[in-house]
Amino acid sequence: MNYKTPGVYVEEIAKFPPSVAQVETAIPAFIGYTAEGPRNEPTRISSMLEYETLFGKAKAEAFSLTEVPATTTPTVKPRAVTATLAPSPFKMYYAMQMYFANGGGPCYIVSVGSAVGYPTGVDAVDLDELKAGLATLEKEDEPTLIVFPDAEGLDGLKAYDLYELALDQAELLKDRFVIMDVVGNTADAVKDFRDNVGSGPSGERLKYGAAYYPKLETVLTYSYDPTVMIAEHT
Repeated sequence: MNYKTPGVYVEEIAKFPPSVAQVETAIPAFIGYTAEGPRNEPTRISSMLEYETLFGKAKAEAFSLTEVPATTTPTVKPRAVTATLAPSPFKMYYAMQMYFANGGGPCYIVSVGSAVGYPTGVDAVDLDELKAGLATLEKEDEPTLIVFPDAEGLDGLKAYDLYELALDQAELLKDRFVIMDVVGNTADAVKDFRDNVGSGPSGERLKYGAAYYPKLETVLTYSYDPTVMIAEHT
């Protein structure tokens, strides 16, 4: 202490260490598809680099180009090219980008993808695979938030069934909270969500989850594969 004036001063000297240790209070668990990594094994990471090392990067998206051929008309531009991207439903990598870019710390990844990477052919998110990933998380004590980055790839009712199971787990364990997405962008999307989530016999379970709407937009761009291109001419 810096004594600047005469008087009586009391100093407290701690003889014992603090009784409560500082710990993380919000540790999310992200359940979804990854390019590689262990399947249905909750894995703790603390950085984007660690995620990429263990689980790979985003699925390389295909895109199409629409080209307007050259013309001799002076008022028309010689060529116009429009690129169109139809992204797949796999959003885990982008969720991790935003999480760590906004100061995120330690978290868990539960990959439900196969050892060969993202599903091929029909890019589909499977409800049973996400449910299996959720079940493995029940054995972990540290996570306090449950997030499904790929849930919007499901049909609305299937996504809401998944959220119901997550709310059941949160209510049972009473140590975690569910972050949910409203599926769709129609005028009835919020009503459909309210009608199908949290409608179980226990009203208490609703306090273990939250949904955000409308959706946020970011400046992040999709990863794409320059070798997978469909050219269209008009």
